[in-house]
Amino acid sequence: FAAVHEVAHDLRHRVGAALDAGDFPLVMGGGHAIAAGSVAAAAARGASVLWIDAHADVNTPATSGSGNLHGMPVAALWGLPSGVEGEADRQWRSFLDSLGPERLRPDRTAWFGLRDVDREEGRRVGEGLPITMHDIDRHGVPAMVDRWDAWLAASGATELWISFDVDSLDPVLAPGTGTAVRGGLTYREGHLLAELLHEKIASRGIRLLGMDIVEVNPL
Repeated sequence: FAAVHEVAHDLRHRVGAALDAGDFPLVMGGGHAIAAGSVAAAAARGASVLWIDAHADVNTPATSGSGNLHGMPVAALWGLPSGVEGEADRQWRSFLDSLGPERLRPDRTAWFGLRDVDREEGRRVGEGLPITMHDIDRHGVPAMVDRWDAWLAASGATELWISFDVDSLDPVLAPGTGTAVRGGLTYREGHLLAELLHEKIASRGIRLLGMDIVEVNPL
């Protein structure tokens, strides 16, 4: 916990300073927990978040089966209670404090590519916009990007942060990740997603504040 707190606190300030300077922060790293810091800086500016990931990452210490913080950053950004007591609760509240006073709004949180979601997470993602691989398989990437675009317009958000977990891609394409799940986005789907997001952002005048690329495991 302590190391992640330190990284998240430092990253929130670094990303915030970059945004204040008008720069485009690109954050690259390992566990998705680091995105708690970067997204916190964007959320403080009212941004919506597109979380491209096989996992929802909205577990708390009480609902996580593994206890890994990389499965909890969205829960922390929302400011959810730990659901536990004692030292674990104290550490969780310290983690939330490191993200600053502002919180990411659940109704400005969208996921794309979900396919490995825990039971309690499944109850929570409905507060935002969950787009699963089942949705993508049935309707295709263009229709799902259109659904996201309509949702974003209805939310009133004019700024966006994208948090891209490489395990959203099929592990045949991106084996260098610690949490590979079969059945992810193909190369063509990932490429098309990038093109369509660019078109939607440009056509509606959305400001893309920055981006994470995470769960990269070079070993």
